[in-house]
Order: sequence, then C-alpha cells, then structure tokens
Amino acid sequence: MLDQAHPACADCHNVEKLGSTSLRNEANRDFSDLFELVDETAEDGRIENVKMRFLDLRFSNLCNFRCRTCNHHSSTAWAAEMGSSLSEFDREIKRPTKSREELWSLLEDAIPLLRRVYFAGGEPLLDEDHYGFLDRLINAGRTDVELIYNTNFSKLRFQDRDVLKLWSQFSNVKVYASFDGVGAKGELIRKGMTWNRMIENFRSLSHGAPHVVFIVNPTICVLNAFHITDAIAEWMELGMVTKAKSLKFNFLTEPRYLSVDILSAEERERLREHYKTFLSGLARTTSETLLLKIAFELRSVIQSLAEEPVGARQEFREFTHSLDKLRGESFVQAFPEYQELFSE
Repeated sequence: MLDQAHPACADCHNVEKLGSTSLRNEANRDFSDLFELVDETAEDGRIENVKMRFLDLRFSNLCNFRCRTCNHHSSTAWAAEMGSSLSEFDREIKRPTKSREELWSLLEDAIPLLRRVYFAGGEPLLDEDHYGFLDRLINAGRTDVELIYNTNFSKLRFQDRDVLKLWSQFSNVKVYASFDGVGAKGELIRKGMTWNRMIENFRSLSHGAPHVVFIVNPTICVLNAFHITDAIAEWMELGMVTKAKSLKFNFLTEPRYLSVDILSAEERERLREHYKTFLSGLARTTSETLLLKIAFELRSVIQSLAEEPVGARQEFREFTHSLDKLRGESFVQAFPEYQELFSE
C-alpha cells in the first residue's frame, strides 16, 4: 500500500525520524517528474522496458584503508591484513559481474537517459572501471550527468589519470569525503589515512576543480562520538566546512557494538554536556546558518541513541583489544574518555 512503510526502506525512515533528509526524500524530490513510470512496474516487480536514470555503482571492494568500522567484505586491505585466517575466496577482489563485456553492455545502454551516478566501493577512485565509465560518459557527450562520490579522498591520481582534470569536464560533481576524525585519532579510526595528505588533497581540489561541491561526511559511532567536535572545529578552520551543505553525518548501526547505543547513561549525559559546551563556544564565532546545521547534526547523535544502552560493551572491548594487538595500537590511549569502559 502507498501509505505503508516498506521494510526495505527502514534505513531511510530512520534517517527521516531524526529530522534529516534521506536518499528516499532526495529521490522523490529529484525524480518526481518520473512518477508515472511506476505504473509500468508489474505486480511481481518486473519492468519490461528499463530506462535507468540513476546508477549506484560499486565496481569492486578494492580499497587501501582498513577502517575500524569496516570489514574484509568491503575492503581488500582489510582482507590482506587478515591473511590466512580468511578463505581464498574472501581474499579475492569482489566485482558485480564475472564478465567485463556484460558490465559495459549494461552500463552503456543506460548512458543516454542517465541523470545521476553515485560511486562508492571499496574506494571508487582506485578502480580502473570508474575511470573507464567516466571516459564513456565524456565520449557520449554526457558531461551533464551529475556525479556523486563516497570516497576516502586519499588518492586524486590513478596510474596516469588525474581525477581533477576529469571532474573539470563535468558540470555537476559532489564529493562526500569519509572523514571520521582528524589527526592521530582520525588516523586510528580510518587505518591507512594520513591526515596531512587529506588536507593537501582538499587544497588541490579547491585549486584544480573549484566547482566541485565538497561535503565532509563522517560516520558517527562510539569511536568518534566525543572526538567529532574537535574534528568539526578543524574542518571549519581548514575551510572544509564553511556552510550548512558542507557537513552531513551518517550513523553506524552495524556492528551494534561499535554504535553509540553502547554508551552508558553516564557517558550519554557527558556527551550531551560536551556538545552543549561546544555549541556555546561556536555561537560567538560562527554564522547562524552554519551553527544551526552543526547543532542539528550533533543533536541527531543524541536523538539516534536507543532508549536504553545496548549490552554489547564486552563485544566492543574484545574487538578493540584484538585489533589493537594486531595493529600495535592502543585505542584507549588515543581516546582516554573511554578509560572507564575498558576498566569495567
């Protein structure tokens, strides 16, 4: 029924409950002129004449990062780190089709009617098929297609390709940079990141392709819930976050032991006060529009919390100790605010 929420749309509905704009909202807004095409869908979900306007492309799980919130399914670097503990299949690069010819046949058929392409991964800027697809768009004269990226933003060059020069040929490009923190803390969460390189890449983007819309897109979890305020302050100082549209939070829900839901009642209250103090300090130096946006995102963190703390703290400790040992790191040394959690 049209007035009933479908279970498959749960993620979007959860985002909307926090007062944020979901992918569902954006699609309904941007593709509203195509609503009549719904009538072409058969009862069993089949569509005889597919006319793709939007593509979500994830050419592979090839990635150079080993983020603590990720896993070997989504990152080849994670799989390489785990080595012989994984099967040979799990260590292979995963691609959507077995045949490159089949892949390009599907994509080339879609190019004439495309409006938007979303690239994710793995890390899309490290995959040769991403560049091959941009070449095909350019050769077809479709540089009007909107390009949207979810990227770790670590590489702006691939082999002999300069992505800034390619983006300069497209009129509408948005880059959602997956920064979960800054400095040593950010580097520990997103293993493989060098924060100074991120700063250099941002400056290169600002100079080489100034029309590209840059959005800082952190994933909020228990690892960075307290640190995110320091990160926001630095992103603002660097010019990465200068207006409301420059910042958009994601929320980690799985694995549950890394979500903010494991915070105790005392930790939650401390987090509320931490955000309140941070916003109070920003109010003296920040434009009203940007202040309201930052306040909205931080309040969404609090609103996203489960009614009661989730009993997964022991799983968090076991996972963190295991990764610390494997990588020769110390999470609690980098994030002393969680000392009590580790001493339970």
